[in-house]
Amino acid sequence: MAPLIESGDAIKIQKKNSNVRLSWGDIIVFLYKGELIAHRIIALFPHKIITKGDNAFQKETLPKKAIIIGKVITILKKTKTINLNQPFIRVIQYGLTTLSFLSFLLPYILYRVLLLLFSIRYLFMWLIPGKKK
Repeated sequence: MAPLIESGDAIKIQKKNSNVRLSWGDIIVFLYKGELIAHRIIALFPHKIITKGDNAFQKETLPKKAIIIGKVITILKKTKTINLNQPFIRVIQYGLTTLSFLSFLLPYILYRVLLLLFSIRYLFMWLIPGKKK
């Protein structure tokens, strides 16, 4: 989760229970294959959570065998404490989440746009007399 959470930082976690509501942009900590992993939620569906580390290039669907421990509410750095529930920090988190979401959606959008452009080009080649090759 670098650069937000770096090696040596401590985090406070709000334990997941019926009162804790996970939402888009939250950083969650989950246990998977004996490791504690922190990722940001970039998409939330009724039966699926898509996460991504801030420094990772690809999204990951939260494995079904993963156990969600809770969500990060405070980051304790060596020189300061960051409360993730402050309004300004929430805005930054939403910005990071939007960038993360777009980073895995952008290749799909570009593919569709290029496909459309080539389709239009070939359509016009067939419609305009004398331009066929």
